[in-house]
Amino acid sequence: MAAKDSRARQESGAETMARHSILVIGSMNFDSFYTLPHPMRLGENLHATDYQTACGGKGANQAVQCAKLGIKTYMLGCLGSDAQGDRIHAEMTRYCVDMSLVRRADTPTGNASVWVYPAGDVQAALYGGANMCVTKADIDRALPMLAQTAIVIVQNEIPMEVVAYAIDAAKAAGCVLLYNAAPALSVSDVTLRMVDYLIVNEAEASFYSGISVEDEATARQAAQALLPQLRGKLIVTLGAKGSLIAGQACADTIPALSVNAVETTGAGDSFVGGLAYGLLEGCTLAQAAALATRAAAITVSAVGAQPSMPTLAMLLKSPI
Repeated sequence: MAAKDSRARQESGAETMARHSILVIGSMNFDSFYTLPHPMRLGENLHATDYQTACGGKGANQAVQCAKLGIKTYMLGCLGSDAQGDRIHAEMTRYCVDMSLVRRADTPTGNASVWVYPAGDVQAALYGGANMCVTKADIDRALPMLAQTAIVIVQNEIPMEVVAYAIDAAKAAGCVLLYNAAPALSVSDVTLRMVDYLIVNEAEASFYSGISVEDEATARQAAQALLPQLRGKLIVTLGAKGSLIAGQACADTIPALSVNAVETTGAGDSFVGGLAYGLLEGCTLAQAAALATRAAAITVSAVGAQPSMPTLAMLLKSPI
């Protein structure tokens, strides 16, 4: 059995990609956006100049971006049995995400309050809610789906023991694993070594490497510290500075695209979805990262993550 499991974990390439579908395991949130004139100081009250609501959560955003790019995409997670959960379920279904693996819980739907500042920067307060009700049993129920899935995408907005369990199950099923290790939380070395593509931003790269990442040079230092812990590839997103893709033998920079950033919520999730699309289509990592960069650039050009994410036609035709 151990030898069989080992062979399953190593399965990749043409056999895996022939499955041609994606399963996203993660969070779904109801987001409220408050546009503010400047960052709030402690004890300060500000009048918002605009207010909007949207469906979000890293898992939901990544699933929607994959689906908008024409990929058969399944979502696994938990929503509350409330009006917010109903709206998220309906919206994701409208975007053609398959919600058959989503369970409804008695806990309120996860939510986030997002403060949007004039330069497009954001801050957010998150409540996990039903996202924290995802269990190992939910992963077990998805095992038949995993056997038919090319790529599995996981983040850190569900219980961490379930994250580790999901990664183990995905690799045992021979799936390619994209791990967006966000927010930054402690992850075991065993889990990291199962990952095919580890995707982190500057803050997360700083957390996992112990090196303060502020630019390409420090991102390369962080990559040198992190790569010995990995068997797969590392992608560090650097916002307006582009991204760094690194493997055991080399590291390359993917330049950012110049856009008028309106609001950056969902940029990283759009990048993950674009990267998954490129890999599923047989692109090199550099080519997939370039597509992901274009997707993120389109997404930040409007408010609200999921509505702003590009379709495949937009991604391929956009002048950005």
